[in-house]
Amino acid sequence: MQISAIDELLHDLRQPLTNIEIYSASLELRLASNPIAVNSLQAIREQVRLISRLLLETRQRYQEPAGSAALTNAASSALV
Repeated sequence: MQISAIDELLHDLRQPLTNIEIYSASLELRLASNPIAVNSLQAIREQVRLISRLLLETRQRYQEPAGSAALTNAASSALV
């Protein structure tokens, strides 16, 4: 039961990560000439990397099935 709840939470958290990455890329294209905007985008990327790493560590801690871990790893590497 505990793993099921964690899987649900991780599924919910994965969705905003994708949206953050798309939004970040969009901002970068529009605001690349503004140094303050570039710094903000770098901060967003760092937060995405941190959240992604924490998701991976949580999944590994609860020893999920290998197929699910591979999916999480692939999603994480796409974000970085």
